[in-house]
Amino acid sequence: MSRRNELGIAVCCQLKVPRRQKASLEFSLSWDMPCVNFGGRKRVFYRRYTKWFGIEGDAAPQICVSGLKNLREWERQIEAWQNPVLSDVRLPDWYKSALFNELYFLTDGGSVWFEFDERWLLNETLISKYTADVWRNIGRFGYLESWEYLMINTYDVHFYASVSLARLWPELEHAIQAEFCDQFFNEDHSRVRFMYDGSVNVRKQKYAIPHDLGNPGTVSDEPWLQTNAYVMHNTAHWKDLNTKFILTCYRDYLLLHLDKSETFPFDQIIETGLEQWDVDGDGMIEQDGKCDQTYDIWCMNGTRYFYFVLLLFVLKYVASLLRLIHVFLLLPSRIVTPSESCGKLCCSETVGQGGSRGLLKQFLTDIQNYPVVIELVGKCSLLRGSQWLPPIHEHMAAYI
Repeated sequence: MSRRNELGIAVCCQLKVPRRQKASLEFSLSWDMPCVNFGGRKRVFYRRYTKWFGIEGDAAPQICVSGLKNLREWERQIEAWQNPVLSDVRLPDWYKSALFNELYFLTDGGSVWFEFDERWLLNETLISKYTADVWRNIGRFGYLESWEYLMINTYDVHFYASVSLARLWPELEHAIQAEFCDQFFNEDHSRVRFMYDGSVNVRKQKYAIPHDLGNPGTVSDEPWLQTNAYVMHNTAHWKDLNTKFILTCYRDYLLLHLDKSETFPFDQIIETGLEQWDVDGDGMIEQDGKCDQTYDIWCMNGTRYFYFVLLLFVLKYVASLLRLIHVFLLLPSRIVTPSESCGKLCCSETVGQGGSRGLLKQFLTDIQNYPVVIELVGKCSLLRGSQWLPPIHEHMAAYI
């Protein structure tokens, strides 16, 4: 121990190597820091590995032994995972490198993976039984948007980055999605002044997917207890978060093959969004000249390609799934015929040109061939976790 209380560790090994022979030594380095506090120090979290190594903080030797025992099997599995890509001569080297090396962010991006704690249910009453069961199985997972943006599970960009989780660690992606479904119903009436325009509003509005699940570094806040750490804009007015959530749910159903049923508030998400943001009653979302989406310095007016395609994909997939599993959804009848808005957009939108515009027109033709809404007396939410039928995968594959 140095005078500055810095700990130094040295390891010395000795062995005899016969003449003309060789030998190797393997070292394993680990540290056991089982407990986590965030800036507010309101709760103690236990890392996921404590499920097997305990919470006393003295398990470093056992972790080292476990690593040495499993090293060869881990290497075998990594090679089996990477070799199909590395041996594919059709792929350029830079692409192969990016596929694997850029995954570093999942371990060096401020990631937190916690073992489920039953006490969470006492101070996070919004946690559903479904989500709690998912966490009991796999734990709770979060990661920073970046080291400069201290927000956990920033959803507007997780929409793009989550492909890695969904394909490689699908249960972690499932844990995040289940939590955001609960957060849709959460509300926080504490007042926040938003930096862009100086307006004051509630931190988290009910019936809106939050921008993020909180800042781990501030003294006054605590991740998961205080969401929406982003205060540049009021993200309750962002028009892409709810639609991104629905599309991500569908993607995860296909990849995870879930077999339990639960309800997602898809009907409420769509209807609430249209009531708030469909200005002219044509069944499409309009922008109002504010920075109301993930591209948060772009201000636009009217119906724009970005929202338009997001919403149409949502309606198309909801309608297809409902038809196949015989679940019906009652929504305003104006949604049934978005083709009128489609015509206006195709004539006036300047963003989607060339091949993109041709694809959009074909997409609109498909939409007209598949009624977007099935109306019956009564209403039922969509099943979450129900098994997907093969036609769904074929139907979505044409657009993914």
